[in-house]
This record gives sequence, C-alpha cells and structure tokens, in this order.
Amino acid sequence: MKRPMVLVALVLLVSCSPGSGGDDAGSGEARVGSEGVQIPGPGALRAFSVHAAWQGDLPCADCAGIRTILVLHPDGTYRQQQGYLGLAPDADTLFGEMGRWVVDQDRHRIALHGSGEGTGWFSPREDGSLRMLDRQGRGIESALPYSLDPLPVVPQLMAPLRMTGAFTYMADAALFVECRSGIQLPVAMTEGYLPLERAYMEWRAEPLDPMVIRVRGWVEEQPAMEGDGTEEVLVVESFQVGDQEIPCPALEVQKALAEGEWRLLSLHGGEVAQRDLPGEVPTLQWDPEESRLSGSGGCNRYTARGFLRGTLLVTEEVAVTRMYCEGAMELEAQFLEVLAAGGALRLDSGHFYLTRGPEEVARFGKG
Repeated sequence: MKRPMVLVALVLLVSCSPGSGGDDAGSGEARVGSEGVQIPGPGALRAFSVHAAWQGDLPCADCAGIRTILVLHPDGTYRQQQGYLGLAPDADTLFGEMGRWVVDQDRHRIALHGSGEGTGWFSPREDGSLRMLDRQGRGIESALPYSLDPLPVVPQLMAPLRMTGAFTYMADAALFVECRSGIQLPVAMTEGYLPLERAYMEWRAEPLDPMVIRVRGWVEEQPAMEGDGTEEVLVVESFQVGDQEIPCPALEVQKALAEGEWRLLSLHGGEVAQRDLPGEVPTLQWDPEESRLSGSGGCNRYTARGFLRGTLLVTEEVAVTRMYCEGAMELEAQFLEVLAAGGALRLDSGHFYLTRGPEEVARFGKG
C-alpha cells in the first residue's frame, strides 16, 4: 500500500535560531524565515510567526534512542513522529502522533495533549531547543539527552498514526474524533474504510451513536466535501473496535458541556471573583439538540448558535440584550468577544478550558 508523504506546513512559537532564508524552488519544504526570534528571558514563551520544528534522539529503555520530530502549528495542533533506533530491521519502529498543544499560564512550558500516552511536556531554552519534562511537567535532572534541537526546515512526516477515537457515519458522512485531543476529521471512503462502515452499521443502536475504535492510518489533504479548497481527512489503513467502556475524553467534553450551567472562572488569565463584580458572573450553557449557547454576559443575556466539531466550539449569530450595568460592561464585552471567536475545549479536574490556538482564553467551573 502506498502511503502519501504528508508535508506539514507549520508556523509559530518559540525561540528559533535564524533560518536560511526563503523556500528553495521546488523543494517541497517550508523554510524558517531569516528574521529569527528574540526571547524575553530564559525558557519564556511568546508567539511568533515563524515556522517551527524540532528533532532529537531521546533516551530509550531498550533501544539505542527514540528519534523524535515535533512540529507545532499556529492553530494549536501538532504532529509528532518517533522512530525507535537499533531494533531489528523488520520491527515496527515508526510511530506518528497528532493532537493539540497549549502554553501554560506562566508561559514557560508547552503541554502536548494528543493521541500518545499521557500529556507530553517541553520547556524552551535560549538556544532554541526544547527540553523534555517529566509527565507532571517537572524538570528531569539527568545527563542523558532530553533535548530537541530546532530544524531549519519543516520535514515531511511519514509515520502512520495510531489513534483511539469515536467514529460515526450517517448519510454518506463519516467522521472520526480523536479521543484525547478532540480533533475531528472527515474519514476518506477509500483504502480500509468499507469494513469500518460495515462494522459500525452492525454495531450502532441509534443513528450517530459514537463507536470507539483504534485506528491506524494517515492524514492527507483532499478536495473539500463542501465549498472550494481542500481539507484534511483521515485515511484508514486498519482498525479495531475498542472497549466501549474505556473513557474517551472528547465524548466526555460533549456530555459535560450539555449538563447545566458553567460559570466563568478566568478570562485571558485573570481570575473572575464574584465579590469583585458589580454584575453577575458570566455563564455558559449549551443545548446540543438546538445547537444553542445561552447565558449571562455579566449584565445582559445572550444567545448564539453553537456547534461542537469534536471539541472545537464554533459560535455563530450572537444576539445580546441591550441593558447597561455600571462597571460590568468591559468584562461583558471581553467575555462575549471570546465566546464569539470560539476555540477548543478541554475538560480537566471538573473545569472547562477554552483555548484559541495554543493560548488559554477562558476557564469555567460548574454553576
């Protein structure tokens, strides 16, 4: 089976050494701009319009090393490829991962929430490298190589993706939502797709019941199903129907958002405390049957069309009442602006985190 070579056209973030200039004609690789990046202090993060990719050989318990390539996208998604070195030539040693990345509040760490095992953490260094952290996001005291060095070009990633996610099919539309990141992808009806559709039709009890599967495949650009241009689609090579009792965080996000009122806890990193507000605490409710968001902006009531594409909140047609509340209007305007822009939702320890790209813009707690 021929697997397409996926070029990841990337931009953003951390301290990178100056690149080699513009693209080589016909090279098929995106080069880092020559402007480079100046970082504000050791390990601190800022956002930059610079292509960014890193590579290094990380320690391995039973092999010669794990050759890792990490590519970060400005929309808050990432791709990672890992190859296990020094194993038998016929061993299955190349693995791909996709997911979402965020910067923490003090802007000193990157968290990777993806299709791999657990959350991955990195901290940027002044030389442009990324230092791997432990599973709790703490530094690793070791002489072993835990760093990824910046690459002058964004490489082609060829590793197959292995993911667990929720599959649905209805009216010639097939969708896959990766469980940990909540990324939603249309599924191409080629390669190993037909057995998957048959398995789903035999399994489902109600239309659009999500079936949790483990899938091996790749992501490629194909003509969009609606409108002009292209879109990323999942091409299935093989699959297994998973244990339906295993938690799928993306499905838990969809369920929790529909369960009552959520109150704003922070906005753009600033805490929102009831005692400091002249009006109400802004709130958020979602009705999945009506695709409707509603709540209080702090003074006025609002309503809007709201959809979840995986865990990506898409908001349209925001309508607001026109009352004036002394001292409450600035917060309300900021909250409604964030709500109208939407973003990716993540549920952690009973709180909802709304991110736009890699940045947290709002946090909610149960009402």
